[in-house]
Amino acid sequence: MNPGRLSVINSPLRTLIRNAYQVPDYTISGGPGWISDRYDIEAKVDGELKRENSLLLLRALLEDRFQLKVHRETKEGPIYALTVAAGGLKLQPSNCVVVDPVRRSPPPAVGEKRPENCGSVKGAPANGPVRTLSVTGLKMDETDSARVGIPGLNFYLSSILGRAVVDKTGLTGRFDIRLEYTPAELESATDNPAPSIFTAVQEQLGLKLESTRGPVELLIIDRVERPSEN
Repeated sequence: MNPGRLSVINSPLRTLIRNAYQVPDYTISGGPGWISDRYDIEAKVDGELKRENSLLLLRALLEDRFQLKVHRETKEGPIYALTVAAGGLKLQPSNCVVVDPVRRSPPPAVGEKRPENCGSVKGAPANGPVRTLSVTGLKMDETDSARVGIPGLNFYLSSILGRAVVDKTGLTGRFDIRLEYTPAELESATDNPAPSIFTAVQEQLGLKLESTRGPVELLIIDRVERPSEN
């Protein structure tokens, strides 16, 4: 994104809606199948285009070019509750540093190692069917994500599972997470070197995902139309 310009190339409309309204993909409800079609968007504004303004601009473009109308609605639906497993917690507290978005932390003293920032995602390339989640200093929930921009463990698990995950652990503080699992779409393969996400969460983190029902905030698509040619 350049100053004064909003540029999106080859993006599915569904992704544009998700980004414009800052919601997880699994909470978008309704709309025709063609919202998976890809589009390019170019828009120019006077002056610098800050992130919060870019979201408003993207929403306005979707409303104008796609006649998009949405509303938010909370309904009871399937969720996962994250609890501590019977075998006990297997996480170690993190020594990471929460970075102040306004004031930078002072540099470490000579000879001292700079501590890792909370929320740092460590590189872990896919190893065949194995997927790895490796993040420094996660909380279980997202209570301070708006303040410091660090999602919680439930954010990552929700993204993997496509369903809301609600923290019921009662745990506080931050933990370093490393999770190796086989994604659901590959579980039918034989000789998987890693367990399912549910087994991995229990065996590697000492936590448990329990299927239940609870309130889910949805973004309902009321109207959307294909745009006319430029």
